[in-house]
Amino acid sequence: MSKSRRSNILAASADVFAADLVGAKLLGFDPSEVPHIVHAAEDRSRPTDLSDVVVVGEKIQDLASHHEWEFLYNEEGTLSLSFVTT
Repeated sequence: MSKSRRSNILAASADVFAADLVGAKLLGFDPSEVPHIVHAAEDRSRPTDLSDVVVVGEKIQDLASHHEWEFLYNEEGTLSLSFVTT
């Protein structure tokens, strides 16, 4: 679980993968440590270090703020509880 907080930051791109990379950095995470980003990078033969992304506007490092999060999983550890139906 996590707590949301307003930051008034907009990250937009026609390239969804690039937006995910920037979003991860804005939330204070290294994209290379986010499983779905790593898989998407491998599928697309793209780096996770933003080296092929052009960011316009303010600098990511000036806006980034680490956000804590926790996903609770079912007993088997295979599915997030938010997706489990009863």
